[in-house]
Amino acid sequence: MKTVIVADGSTYHTHNWDRHFVMVAGQPLLPRIVEQFKEYGEVIVVNGTDDPRYDIPGSSRYVPERNPKKHGGADLYAKCLPLVDGTTNILLGDVRYTTHAVSTITGWWSEWKHFARSGTSKYTGKDYAEPWGFQLSDNDLPEFYKALEIIERICKGNFKGRTGPWEYYYTLEGIPWNVGLHDVRNVVTGPHWVEINDWTEDFDVPEDVESCNKVIPMGQR
Repeated sequence: MKTVIVADGSTYHTHNWDRHFVMVAGQPLLPRIVEQFKEYGEVIVVNGTDDPRYDIPGSSRYVPERNPKKHGGADLYAKCLPLVDGTTNILLGDVRYTTHAVSTITGWWSEWKHFARSGTSKYTGKDYAEPWGFQLSDNDLPEFYKALEIIERICKGNFKGRTGPWEYYYTLEGIPWNVGLHDVRNVVTGPHWVEINDWTEDFDVPEDVESCNKVIPMGQR
């Protein structure tokens, strides 16, 4: 099983805040993810900077071709698709995955899956739905590339918002896009959805780290 970690947009949302290496419960995010998944197979970190910190032991670095406007924010996923080889997880480099989440993600699913939280966290209290990543195989690639073509056409049209994991998931499931995809009232789930609602959390701004470090129990550190 291969794991590809998307870590090529560290400044998005953050105004140069270095979110891939922030300390949460005493551990830096990205190196923790590499450590968690390397026992299951090859780990690749997708990052186009010259920052040597992304050369993390237990992983290799993939420098993607720069083409940020083709699929909007979902282009980060487009850059990962050439790396798919057999069962492959595509994960986010600014997420703290729990042991339970890792066990769920590394299960051998019979078809592609989207791992996410559909509403407010029962644990951290963060009032957002959050995407954690995808699992797919070679057989799923035509479907994933077709979804990117659809997103590209939408981005070339009158759509003025940003695109990312939610729009990619909705397109794959054939769910119409709506406004406020992060809003817990608007998230729609489909047959490929796998719910993970535990201490797994996404970190976009420094306040996320501060608040989660206050509530994450010792057993989750």
